[in-house]
Amino acid sequence: MEETQELRIEIDRHLCYGFGDCLNSAPGVFDLDGEEKAFIADQSAQSRETILAAANDCPVEAIFIYAADSGELLFP
Repeated sequence: MEETQELRIEIDRHLCYGFGDCLNSAPGVFDLDGEEKAFIADQSAQSRETILAAANDCPVEAIFIYAADSGELLFP
């Protein structure tokens, strides 16, 4: 779990299949580890809008975005 620009990002490693759509949608923010699972590489590499779009692009909806201050689920 990482916080970025008033966002908290969580990636469900059980859902992630390592397709890499998040990497393509938000370069620098996400990367794949040795198990080909997404993780947060640099939470400040892209804007809030780009990060939300990357979460939307995940074909298995493994990325969850919350408002850091309130905990409100922003995506999905």
